Amino acid sequence: YKRQCRNRVNEVMAQRFSSGRETIELPAQGLLPARLLSVGTPVIALRTEAGLFNGGRFRVTSIDDGVSLSPGDVKLTLSQATRVVDLAFATTYHKNQGLTIPKGEKVVLFQVDHPRMDSRALKVGMSRPQSIEDLAFAPSKWTSLLSKGFTEN
Repeated sequence: YKRQCRNRVNEVMAQRFSSGRETIELPAQGLLPARLLSVGTPVIALRTEAGLFNGGRFRVTSIDDGVSLSPGDVKLTLSQATRVVDLAFATTYHKNQGLTIPKGEKVVLFQVDHPRMDSRALKVGMSRPQSIEDLAFAPSKWTSLLSKGFTEN
């Protein structure tokens, strides 16, 4: 369920974010759906490979015969990008464990009825941003839309 929610939020945000930007669609790979990458898109590394580290956060800086990411000026072939990066508009609490989200990047927490969503997971989510002003809780309507697959307006 959490993968479906994360994938749907990433899909919607990537579509909105791509308007007027240089964009490429990465094909589906294993459990990863097709992903729309645009210049400026936040991505997360899924494994340590090609100059990336598992869980590392990056931004797409250019798209040509490959995908360039910063920080670190990492250049990936399209094949590598398909395997090692995912959209990071939405991530799970588990993927954020141990990360510090820089000031200015918003953290919106969703409360869902799931056995793994307990007070410990919530504390992990709440402790990630450097600034309390960057922390927000999603309105309950968002959570209900996620559980219904965004079928409502």
